[in-house]
Amino acid sequence: MLVGILDSSTFTKFEQLEAEDPSARKEVDGYKIYMSRAMPLSSRKPVLSDLSEARLGDFEQTDFIMPDLYRAPEVALGMQWSHPVDIWGLGMVIWDLFEGTGSLKRKKKTAITLSECSLQR
Repeated sequence: MLVGILDSSTFTKFEQLEAEDPSARKEVDGYKIYMSRAMPLSSRKPVLSDLSEARLGDFEQTDFIMPDLYRAPEVALGMQWSHPVDIWGLGMVIWDLFEGTGSLKRKKKTAITLSECSLQR
């Protein structure tokens, strides 16, 4: 989801934060993966983007889809899923937008994934 930023000083603040306190990162298969920083809310309308995980067809799927943070329980369990998982993902995004924090959090630093965390809730 993309949201426009009207005030370009937002980017300056992000650059300063990155210089002062670099984002957590890890390397997987030669690629660096950086932890995202929270974005301030904007008065602009969000636009859906990156539909690379879109599935066509009106039948149940079993592929592993969705970012870990928003993954529906049936997807995390490897069960068959259909269009309702989109509503789950949308609900998770709306929660993040209005609450400013993810609805699923680990209580301690552990090796469990957020998918496992969502199943425990």
